[in-house]
Amino acid sequence: MRVRSLLGVFSVLLLLAATGCGHVPFGKADDRSHYSASVVQTSAQNSVTLPGGYGPITALAGDPNGSGVWFWADTKTTLSIFHVDGQGKLTSWPVLTGTDNVYQAESGLAVTSAGMVWLGINATLTRLDPSTGAVQTWRIPAPGDNPAAESFRPPDTQGQYLVQAIAASPGGRQIAIGLDLSSSVELFDPAAGTFTQIAMPAASDTPQSLAYAPDGTLGVGLANYQTHLWDTALVVRPGTTSAPAAIPVPDSRSITSYGSSGFAVGAGDPSLLTTTGTVTPIAAPAAAAGASAPASGQAIIVLPNRVLGIIGKGGVFEYPGNATTVASATAGSVTLQVPGVQCSVPITIGSPAPTPTGPCYPGPSVIAVGGAGGIWVVPNTTNERVEPIVS
Repeated sequence: MRVRSLLGVFSVLLLLAATGCGHVPFGKADDRSHYSASVVQTSAQNSVTLPGGYGPITALAGDPNGSGVWFWADTKTTLSIFHVDGQGKLTSWPVLTGTDNVYQAESGLAVTSAGMVWLGINATLTRLDPSTGAVQTWRIPAPGDNPAAESFRPPDTQGQYLVQAIAASPGGRQIAIGLDLSSSVELFDPAAGTFTQIAMPAASDTPQSLAYAPDGTLGVGLANYQTHLWDTALVVRPGTTSAPAAIPVPDSRSITSYGSSGFAVGAGDPSLLTTTGTVTPIAAPAAAAGASAPASGQAIIVLPNRVLGIIGKGGVFEYPGNATTVASATAGSVTLQVPGVQCSVPITIGSPAPTPTGPCYPGPSVIAVGGAGGIWVVPNTTNERVEPIVS
């Protein structure tokens, strides 16, 4: 397993550098309880390990038209996009080489209903047509600057922006791009091959996560580098060109399309944000408070029947998104435990290491859901394997 470049890791660590109060501060959410009402041991069917030299996997995108999953991984010379179908068949397409392929901890990955795969990494936007293997790339223009964010960076890395989120509108007619430490969202028109820009409400706001609702409304989760809080979101209606007003939310670390006219916003303290800007808290179990947000991708996945899934301790934590009380959400919650692995020998000093007993259950580092409702995870043991989990 290789470690991504320090620049990518550094930009992630900036979000852990300071804490605030009042809403979710930069850093991990309050860790209250890890336990759901029940735990279900799952099995891994048709899991796939990366070819030698590739890894790690840091982003997943469910196949909107089936039960498979998409992801990217690279070697020291080549970045490839991979697809695993529901039977465990792995297919790959090399898409970037040379200076465009510089290892990063952040990226954006999206797949349209037409099957086009969009990848943003560093400052390069890539489109793959899997049916033909055709690859096209564009250089993403410089976004709006965020002086408050830049002040945290060493001088030699200031002015460098890395893709940290991508979303594709319904039909793939527009691609939204969020770059770290910026103060704008870049909108790409694939038909025209042109970029436009939506400024954030404040120069200290940076787009943390992106998602489109079915009607084409763009949702944006923001992080603010002056307040050091994740507590505002945006609703950008189709055709909007000016900076929209910030909408206060309890937690804006992640945003995911939810239902026919809204978004699930947040990770540990989620809320429902409609396309008209109305915010309603989602009754979540106390165990959800410990939810973490991955460096790339959504922290919450939406499963059939409006069930929400997050990364939990040792698996995927599910709970009903339409529960009316915390008690009913907790009663309906379940942890899908990732298949166990042999526990590693703990590091000890001055005494013999104890013999590991029983299996250990790794937590997922990234999760995604396919169009058929199946859950895919990357276990955090090596981050070089992707597997569907089946209860």
